[in-house]
Parts: sequence; C-alpha cells; structure tokens
Amino acid sequence: MSSATLQSSAFSNPLTAAAIRSAQMTEAVKGVLLSVSYFMIAQMGVLTIYDGALYIMAAAFCLPHWRPYLLLLVLSVQDAKGQVVPFDYVAVAAISAMLFGSAALRSPGLPIAAGLREYRGLLGIGIALAIYGIVSSAVQDTMLIHQQAPHRPYLIVGLLMATMMCTAYLAHREMYFDIYALVRLRAVVSCILIHIFLIAVMQLFYGPTFGASPQGIAEMIQQDQAINPGARGFARLTGPFLSPNALASVPALFMLMLLRTRQSAQISTLFIATFFTAGMIASTLGAARTMFVFYLVASAAMTWTRSPSKTMIAMVLCLPLVLLIDIPWDEILVMMRLSNLQSLGVRGRLWQVSLDNLHLAELFFGFGLTHFPVMFKTSLGYFASDPHNWILSMIGMFGISGFIFYLYVGYRIFLRAFANDTTERAISVALVIFLVGRELGNTQYLMNNHPMCCLYWMSVGFVFVKPGELFRSFGQQETQS
Repeated sequence: MSSATLQSSAFSNPLTAAAIRSAQMTEAVKGVLLSVSYFMIAQMGVLTIYDGALYIMAAAFCLPHWRPYLLLLVLSVQDAKGQVVPFDYVAVAAISAMLFGSAALRSPGLPIAAGLREYRGLLGIGIALAIYGIVSSAVQDTMLIHQQAPHRPYLIVGLLMATMMCTAYLAHREMYFDIYALVRLRAVVSCILIHIFLIAVMQLFYGPTFGASPQGIAEMIQQDQAINPGARGFARLTGPFLSPNALASVPALFMLMLLRTRQSAQISTLFIATFFTAGMIASTLGAARTMFVFYLVASAAMTWTRSPSKTMIAMVLCLPLVLLIDIPWDEILVMMRLSNLQSLGVRGRLWQVSLDNLHLAELFFGFGLTHFPVMFKTSLGYFASDPHNWILSMIGMFGISGFIFYLYVGYRIFLRAFANDTTERAISVALVIFLVGRELGNTQYLMNNHPMCCLYWMSVGFVFVKPGELFRSFGQQETQS
C-alpha cells in the first residue's frame, strides 16, 4: 500500500490513523534528537573545530531521508567552537553530493508539480547567470579590463554560486517527495529557532563572545561593533553567526518555512504576533536597521493578507493612539544605531565608489564576479566583498542581466501573493519585501557563493511548493475518487 493510500484511508480506518500519528510522532522525536545532538556537538567542539561538520555529514550518510533537514541545521550555525568557517562549506558540499547521488538514483517516472517546475526554471536561469559571470570575469581579467581579486578566484566563486542553487533545489525536491516532510521540518526548524535565540540571549548575559570560536572572536574584534557596547549599552550580538545582520535576518527565513508547515490555509493571529515579537527581538539584539523595518512592514503585510478590510479599519482606529502614546523615539533610534540620520557610514562610501566606477560598459556587462574587493581596496584602502546593495551588487557582477533577473525572481514570487492559500500569500509578500527592500542596504545572497545563498533559494522554494506536496495531491485525488 502506498503512503498516499495510507493517508486517504486514515479517515475511515482508526487503526491506520493511529499508526500514522505514531509514525509522525516518531519522526518528530528523531528531528528533535538530531537537532539537539548536532547543536551540542557544534557548540562544545570537544575534539576539533569541525566536530559539527563531521557529525552532520555522518548523519546525512546514515539517514538519507533526513538530508534536506540536516542541511537546514548546518546552515543555521556559521560559527561555534565545533564548527567554524570554512567547515560549514564542507558540510554543505558533502550533503550536496549525497543529494546529487539520490537524485541520480530516483525513478524518473515520479510526477513533478507545476510549482516545482517553475522553481526549477528560475534556478536554471540563475545557474546560467553564474556561468555568464565566470566567463565575463575570465575575459575581463585576461584582457586587463577589470582585475578580479586574486584571493577570491572567480571560477570557484561562480561554481559555488551554481552549486548552492542546485543544492537548494535538490533539497526542496526531496522534501516534495517526503511523506513526513511537514513533521520533520516543523521539528527541525523549531529547534533551530530556539537555538538561535538561546545563543543570542546567552550572549546578552555572558558577553558577545559566548559560544564563539577563537576565529569568530578574532573577527568580532575586527568588527568593533560586535564587541564595543557603544551608546546602546551592549554590543551588536551575532548569535551562532559571524554577523549581527545574520542574527536578525536568518530567523525570518526559518519562521516563514515554519509558517508553510501549517495544515490550515489561514494564517493565525498568534503566528503574526510571534513573528513580529521574535523579529523585533532579533533585530534589536543585532541592531539591524533594515531588518527592524522589515519585521514591521512584513507583519503588517501578513495581517493584510489575512483580512485586508479589517486591517484598514484597525489602522484607522489606531492612528489616534499614536498621537496619545508617548513613544520613546530617541531610545529606539539609539538601539537601531539611527541617532545620526545624516550618515550611512561604510555603506555610503561603498555605494559612492560603486556609482563612480559604473559607466555604460559596466552597466551592460558588469565588473565580473570578484572585482569589487579590488575596487574598494584601491579607492578606500580596505577590502569589501560587495557594495551592500542588491542593485549595485547585481549590476556590478553581471551587468543589466543580473538586475533584470533579480527583479524577475521578485516578480514570480509576487504573483504567488494572489493565491487562495493565505499562508502562501503571506510568505510571498514577506519574501518580496525581504529580497527587494531589506537587501537595498545589505549584502545580497540570492546570487552568492556563501551557504546563505542555499538558504535563500530554499526559502524561495517554499513559495512554489509545499513540502510533501506529492503525497497530499495523491491523497486528495484518491479521496475525491
């Protein structure tokens, strides 16, 4: 009997329903145990600085059905005593190789949902763009048009971009085929969110270096803001990452994944409130200005997708309260590092240099994948991998084609904002705001060699296909027949 048949017959057979619930509970417990054991090993680093990576690779080899969820685990820890850069790359690469092997062995006759095909099409264009970036970089470096950074080989950078995108698709495809996808995903993502906030809170009480590796501490010292309390009274916290912006942004992606696991098509008020509260905490701890605005706008957008008319009425009724309540705007500005609104700091300098070097030829063809570090070193005296703005970043690497592709991805996601499923609408709207709005002042990861690129593309996949969709569609067909 197929898994789909078991699901559809559960409505009429209490024994089958009990067996399914028992199996789901077992998978949930497995997810919690795998997550907790991985976080403990990664945080402790008893033997080596790559204990976490070795553990996750061994688990992925022994538990093939858990590979997509183990990939999410490794993407949620960037720096710990038992897992430091670049060993997170190694773990992602190992799981990627296993996913490629599973895909090669899978029967080609299994049906693919239209949404999965659409998602695969977007990834195909992205991979083609990465290949173009490699060729463009080679031509420009060879012909001495724009020198590419020697410490960031453009061939490796371009191949990593393509690999991260392929890995995201294969992981999401495995979840599409997984009957226990929602249960496993809910257990793992819940543990990931708890772990991120637990580390961040511990850093608040025990200092910003809590849980960090020696290498991570050295990088924090260089950043200064991650060590120096400043006017805020405490440093910008990083959680299990190396960047305060990652602490603020990564939970948003995982919370959107968790939203997609809901059985009900209606987004709940409790989830919106949790999303808003957790987001405010994360953005405040990390002092991430763009994410602070994102959580405000995205929470309002989620409420809008749930009930547009009620949202408008609530906004009108609450307007007088804004005038009556004494909101501590000065303190909020200090917490978000906005006390000086006249300066964009380093970002402003990066943007100015990028614009000064962007001429007609660069607008069409770009600088190449790794020219930005050379440009900033020459003009500013220090290295920076990108200009912290998705428009300048995409045009700078790929020319106008990169800009168009980024807008196209946003447009395809935005179209899903008109779906009947409220959760799908909420995820689509939030991701559009995230990609187009939040990344106006941050590093863009949609086309990047970092593992965050894989996490971004996995998040995009949740817009097009809900995990376990194959068996749900089978169950619906059998129920109708």
